[in-house]
Amino acid sequence: MKLLNIFFIIFFSLLLKTAYSYELKEKTDLTSIDSIARIQSLENDELSQCYQFSLRAFECYESEWWSDCNSWRERSELADEKKAPLEKMIGYSFWLFLPYDYPQIGVKQILGQWHNDVDGPTLSQRFLNGKMWLDLMLGPDVTFKEFPIDNFKIGQWNRFEYEIMWSEKGRILGSLNGKQFVNYSGDTLGQHQKGLGPYFRFGIYRSHLYRLSFSKDRTQRAYYCSYKREF
Repeated sequence: MKLLNIFFIIFFSLLLKTAYSYELKEKTDLTSIDSIARIQSLENDELSQCYQFSLRAFECYESEWWSDCNSWRERSELADEKKAPLEKMIGYSFWLFLPYDYPQIGVKQILGQWHNDVDGPTLSQRFLNGKMWLDLMLGPDVTFKEFPIDNFKIGQWNRFEYEIMWSEKGRILGSLNGKQFVNYSGDTLGQHQKGLGPYFRFGIYRSHLYRLSFSKDRTQRAYYCSYKREF
């Protein structure tokens, strides 16, 4: 009986591996961002690659002036640190995949954000309990607008495409898998460095961790491919 149990464990492990290989078959050239609890920067020749992000408990970004751990946050992210020009329509696109066993941990996660380097993200893709929104924030910790992204699916590749003008008279056009979910005109700047718009980060970021049971496994994995910005 013990040998039979071992056989079934091995069999189902291989079955799951095969299933995930099938889901990821179109995006197989992955660079692993495994157990990295800091923000890394991308060079231009790396922008079209595929990345696997893994985020475990207590993996926090630390610097001389900031501590994720002290503010109940964890992250594994890459940053394209080239800041966008203002008053110009800019295209962004990327693929995002969350596996079927992605834990729904009950706190906010950000899966892609345009960061202004002054008071946080200006625009971000918020994920919570299987649902996703695009949040526009024009001040610290204040959501000015939120746009539901209803057709985001776990267990399949999702293609995001944006056209954004960073301006007090700005524009945001966004689609997922060819279906538009936002068509906004108005202020898109918020706080920003003079003469420059935000830059893009992607990976996994989560906050409000004081709401969690720390005995619960919250390891999460996400896959991104073919990030592109047109400037």
